[in-house]
Amino acid sequence: MNKNNIRDYAYTAGCIDCDGWISVKKAVILCRDKEKTPRYKLEVGVVGKDARVQQYLQGVWGGSLSYKDNSDKDKRDGINGTYIWTWKINSIKAAEMLKKILPYLKYKNDQAEVAIRFQERMQKAGSPQISEHELSKREELYLKCKNLKKIYVSPVQVQRLSMMTS
Repeated sequence: MNKNNIRDYAYTAGCIDCDGWISVKKAVILCRDKEKTPRYKLEVGVVGKDARVQQYLQGVWGGSLSYKDNSDKDKRDGINGTYIWTWKINSIKAAEMLKKILPYLKYKNDQAEVAIRFQERMQKAGSPQISEHELSKREELYLKCKNLKKIYVSPVQVQRLSMMTS
C-alpha cells in the first residue's frame, strides 16, 4: 500500500468520524401482492459547506455529489449565501471503502463493522425471494447500526465565565 492510499484512507476516516454517517437505510415498499416488504441499503456519506471535501471524496471513492441552497437560512443568520454539500456512496462500493478505512476510524468503527457485515449478507443472498430468516437478520443489523448512532455527551461540565455568556 502506498503513502497516497494511506493518506486517502486516513483523511476519509476523519471526514466520516467528524461530518459523516454510516447507515443501513430501510424503506418499506408495497409489492405486487399488496404485501409490504422492507428493503435495506447501506449508505455512507459526508455533509458540509466546503465543497472541496465532498469533491475530493467523490474523486477518490466515486459515489454521488449533491447540494442544497442554504442561502435563505444564512441570510437570516447574517451570513452570505452558502450551499450544503453532500457526498454519498452506497452498497458494495461503500462496504469496500469501509474495509479500507476501518483501521483509521476512531469513533464510528463499530458502525462500520456492522455495515460491512450487513453488506456481506446482502451480497450472499442473491435470490429475488428472500426468506423470513434473512429478513430478520437484515432487520437485526439495521437496528444494531441504528442503535450505535448515539450522540456523544461530553463528561466535562462546561461552566459559564460570566452571566453575559450563554
